[in-house]
Amino acid sequence: MDEKEIKAIKQSVEGYDRHIQDLVRQKADIEQRIDDLQKLRAGLVRLLPETQAMTEALRKASRRENETTKYNREMDERNRISMENRDKPWLPSVDSGD
Repeated sequence: MDEKEIKAIKQSVEGYDRHIQDLVRQKADIEQRIDDLQKLRAGLVRLLPETQAMTEALRKASRRENETTKYNREMDERNRISMENRDKPWLPSVDSGD
């Protein structure tokens, strides 16, 4: 083998070595990302029961608010009719006195 061939082989080997080093770095980066994702998943799993409890509490609050809104709307309507009836004494009173 002459010197040119040896030099070409050395360059080729150096190129492979660089490529291998890049692959090793990429592997380490991927392993780190996997580890980060596993930690994130574990954190999310811990938060899941709390999130479910908060969601249920919000649903209950929404139902209570809807019931309150309905009640207030009914009372507003009752008060409006009562006010109209005060202006018209010939109509029976909404308040039955019970």
